[in-house]
Amino acid sequence: STVFFTMAPNCPNRRHTYAQKLATALLNHAHPGAILFAGNDVLLSLLLTTQATNSYRTDVDILSPRTLSLAHLRPAVTHLANDRYALSDLQTTAEQVNSWRSEQPWLVDTLVSERSHYGSTQYKKSLLDLNLWQFVKDNVPRRAICFAGYSPDWLTARTRSSGLVLTFPNDERSLKASLQSPKALVE
Repeated sequence: STVFFTMAPNCPNRRHTYAQKLATALLNHAHPGAILFAGNDVLLSLLLTTQATNSYRTDVDILSPRTLSLAHLRPAVTHLANDRYALSDLQTTAEQVNSWRSEQPWLVDTLVSERSHYGSTQYKKSLLDLNLWQFVKDNVPRRAICFAGYSPDWLTARTRSSGLVLTFPNDERSLKASLQSPKALVE
């Protein structure tokens, strides 16, 4: 058995002797047919390289959370989805914001604050998290969603540890509670 200690973003690069072992271990801990989000580019590269070169765990879709919010990557992600997962429109609508306001009030407040402080081009973090939240809502319970190297507070409160990855609950008992607002989780 191997124990991995990595301090992101200092993951081993793909030429490191433990790189493939780390990627293989992370893929092994993902549920069958899961969507696995890699928290940084190095980890994303390790996972994709291991999967592609070894045809290993090809049942797992590997994405970066940033791909959900970057307009220039959206067409490629949409093409790759090919009915394997749902992908909402990138445009943030008033209806979405109202829904998010009840589900993720702190993230919406941060988004509004970032927009007023930095303008419309610099509010990346909160919008990234809100787009990821929308992706989770759109795809659970169809598929398990796992996270490696990405663990904002709103997410870790709603996931369970599955070895080296965090897994968003995809069973009915915990799913309903996980999709509720944080206020509902503590009541």
